[in-house]
Amino acid sequence: MAGATSLLNEWGEWTLAWDDENDEKAIPMILSMMERGVTFWIIDPRGLRKKITPTTVDKATTHRHVAFSDEYVGNFLESGSGQLVSTGDAPIKTKRRPKGKTKEEKAADVASNESVGIRQRGGG
Repeated sequence: MAGATSLLNEWGEWTLAWDDENDEKAIPMILSMMERGVTFWIIDPRGLRKKITPTTVDKATTHRHVAFSDEYVGNFLESGSGQLVSTGDAPIKTKRRPKGKTKEEKAADVASNESVGIRQRGGG
């Protein structure tokens, strides 16, 4: 796995990984997350991960699998472009913010590296 992002959001902490040849397919998903307020940071690679099998909500409750309601993540996983993997125990070491002048360039940088994404907390 080359690209990976660990997300900390309303679903908890989870990691999605993909091979180099799927970087381009990951960009629309990453852009969608950016548009919904997720900020990404490029991190040092965290090592090997164990695959987690996504499934439907019905099976999730009986077979302890993972289900997602996010259209972009769901399509990315169902197409075989990426897979859910264990997040790993290694501490996150932030290297930098994504490079690029446009959101598309920044999303491409996120897609070709390991990253962590965090949605800004809101209230009111």
